[in-house]
Amino acid sequence: VWLRSIVFVALGVALIIIFDCLTLFQMLSPKTLAELDPEHMEGAYVEDDIYYFYTPYLEEEQYRNNVATGRITGRQYIIDFDETYYMGLFVHSRDLDEAEAMMDACEAYMNGEISFDQVPVMRVRGTITAMDSQEEGFYLDAAGGDSQVESIMLPYYIDHNRIGGNTFILTGLIAAAAVGVIGLGIA
Repeated sequence: VWLRSIVFVALGVALIIIFDCLTLFQMLSPKTLAELDPEHMEGAYVEDDIYYFYTPYLEEEQYRNNVATGRITGRQYIIDFDETYYMGLFVHSRDLDEAEAMMDACEAYMNGEISFDQVPVMRVRGTITAMDSQEEGFYLDAAGGDSQVESIMLPYYIDHNRIGGNTFILTGLIAAAAVGVIGLGIA
């Protein structure tokens, strides 16, 4: 009986660790970008308003049997981190329409077609994630080889509507399952 208990508790704890479910607690005290230090921001959970998109730098496309379907499942944009630095914003398929409307408005503003007051504000929330080398390469390509611009481009993005790489719902369901498994082990 005690072996079964140990196995269930260990399995529950493993689920919590593997799927990084403890990140759910970050949602209780989200940070704004202004509260973060560029040197120590990876893994922070952020809720903030984004007032401007500069340009998209990377698209994720769905593939089936190694063939592109033409469906865009995510896009990464350059945004302001603060008044000095830039960073990325990764928007997934469910929020792409809102992000593209904002990008269109930002382009219209840059072309003098609308005033800045007409540019929508996008509320974002998610975990700040370090870019992998491929993402960072596309991101830095947007600087056009200007080393001064590259030096103020932070290699992080806000993973919009994600916490620890997963959706909020998936992380919550896994955490609930882990607690249930631990409960079975204790009972």
